[in-house]
Amino acid sequence: TLGASVLRRGLRPPPPFEGSLVVGFALAILALTVIALDPGRTVSLVMGSLAVGATVSILHGRPWTAGFSAAEFGGASATPLFISINTAISALWGALFAWLAVATWLALPALAHWLAVAAGAVASIVLPRLLVARGLRRMAAGDTRHVWPSPDLHASSAAAGEVVDVALI
Repeated sequence: TLGASVLRRGLRPPPPFEGSLVVGFALAILALTVIALDPGRTVSLVMGSLAVGATVSILHGRPWTAGFSAAEFGGASATPLFISINTAISALWGALFAWLAVATWLALPALAHWLAVAAGAVASIVLPRLLVARGLRRMAAGDTRHVWPSPDLHASSAAAGEVVDVALI
């Protein structure tokens, strides 16, 4: 992972989430080799590092999930709606990584791990669509470019001397 990051970026620091993955693996390797930590618990070090990386990416205004979804949404990836949705999904996964770190450290049953991951996967599929629809409705409700008063169709236009031969509905 470190080698791939250096090849891709040179000596520039990686984004927070990628950096946290490298740090997590480094901590896990050190924990296994230096202090002989139980291998099951080393996973919690990686998950905890990912939780920190997800949080830092949000604080930097560049949620880590945005890189994955940008290709799917093309030019929309710079919009506030796109960023806010990816911030929500990145926060969800940050919380899930934190939960997985705790669940792994405490050696909770596998169901405690997999139910959380399954819920996160379903939410990652369903939430963006719901959040996009809600965001677009909010944007449309706030759009006042095409607001005009409704015509009074009950008033007699003949009384005002108007001649109307076209009606737009």
